[in-house]
Amino acid sequence: MLHPLVYIFILLGVLFAAMQAVAVWAHLYYMIWWFDIIMHSVGGFLITLGLFAIGTFSFWRRAPKFVEVLVVLLVAVVSWELFEQSYGLFNPIGYLVDTAQDMFLGISFGLLAYVILKKIVKIS
Repeated sequence: MLHPLVYIFILLGVLFAAMQAVAVWAHLYYMIWWFDIIMHSVGGFLITLGLFAIGTFSFWRRAPKFVEVLVVLLVAVVSWELFEQSYGLFNPIGYLVDTAQDMFLGISFGLLAYVILKKIVKIS
């Protein structure tokens, strides 16, 4: 039987993917200036939640360490920003500030998730 954390991660991941699909289809990133802030924040939180979910599997059975979470978050947010840049999914005006903000939000909310999950999730 899977740990409840895995089901929570799957459910929130599917909802996040659906939000992303609707946002792209409805051009929400261009119409609602703060939508990008929400998505990068939730994305960082989900990455860490996913690492904790992986930690519940029998071959692993441990919570991720802080450094592991930080490295995965850094790789994920840098990769996403490179993806946005390579496909032209950015506004050239204020690009550096937006990119820095996106990276800060993804990493900080991922680390916030780490602090919260480390206190409430017991993996044994």
